[in-house]
Amino acid sequence: MKTAKNSLQNRKHHKSGHLTWKRVNGDGLKDVVIGAYGYNNYRGSAYVVLGSPTIGASLAMASLGSTQGYTVTGGGTGEVLGAFVGGGKDFNGDGLSDVIIGGSGWSASQGSLYVLYGKQASSFSQVDVSLGLAADQGLAIRGEQAGDGFGGYAAMLEDVNLDGMNDLIVGAIESNGQRGSAYLLYVPCKWLLKLNFNVLNRGMSRKLFSVLQSDKLHDM
Repeated sequence: MKTAKNSLQNRKHHKSGHLTWKRVNGDGLKDVVIGAYGYNNYRGSAYVVLGSPTIGASLAMASLGSTQGYTVTGGGTGEVLGAFVGGGKDFNGDGLSDVIIGGSGWSASQGSLYVLYGKQASSFSQVDVSLGLAADQGLAIRGEQAGDGFGGYAAMLEDVNLDGMNDLIVGAIESNGQRGSAYLLYVPCKWLLKLNFNVLNRGMSRKLFSVLQSDKLHDM
């Protein structure tokens, strides 16, 4: 069975590990999330850095202060936490942008996606996903079976099912005989739709999510 680590090394399917958007902490400034999937023998990590007019010319992630952002750690061996990062929309309806971080190598590459909610605060605590997430902190979404690579791609969508809430689509690039699958979810995180690709082409998943992330329409 291929591991997520090997998949990342052998194929150029993973997303670049940074993304900027507004309102993670509600101050109106753009923030950034940075993935470091090779951290600690490919357990991986991610860093949410808050925008600031006084941030300076450089910032060391090893000394990221609680008022500057927070670190997300706790990935298991080979989880490659942070190989995918994204967000930019409000998933839980509190008016703040949320963060999504993939760990497609979790539990023998069954895969996991973490949704971390934005919050209005002047300081933040570090997040260890191995300890579990509190209900007001976010949620962890797990893949179906070993080897699926769930969480390798994801995107937040504008209210596909017209319930007034933004929705989430998550890719499992190695599932379905390595053809790939995608899961469309809605609050409170129930499956709305599962798509199985019928073409033996893992690039289909990458192309799908590239389109979804650039499309401002409510369709797929």
